[in-house]
Amino acid sequence: YTTVAFIYIYSIPQPALGGLAYQNQVCNPRYRCGVSADGATTYVATVHEIGHNMGMYHDADKNCLSPDVGVMGGAGVGWSTCSVNDMNTMLQTGNHGCLWIDNIADNEVTPASLLGITLVPELL
Repeated sequence: YTTVAFIYIYSIPQPALGGLAYQNQVCNPRYRCGVSADGATTYVATVHEIGHNMGMYHDADKNCLSPDVGVMGGAGVGWSTCSVNDMNTMLQTGNHGCLWIDNIADNEVTPASLLGITLVPELL
């Protein structure tokens, strides 16, 4: 059972950013988190940041160009070929074990299970 925690805030350190997340850390109990700015693009920003947690880089960083640009390129919807390749790489490197754990009942999950998750903007 994996929990990725997201915090929604009105102001983040750099106003041009829609959010922050740790790259390739979806199974790291300390860094499987992110921050998304609260506003009109909250859902897009959250999906984008979860993409980072899942090992995805920005489309432009992987030379993924139009028309193959998705959420990680700041345009379009869905995942580009580059994003799918990034996630497949993450799944093949051993950084994904938590994704295959059977879910536990919701009544066994408490807010205390989120304690210890740390977001340090300087490390992003």
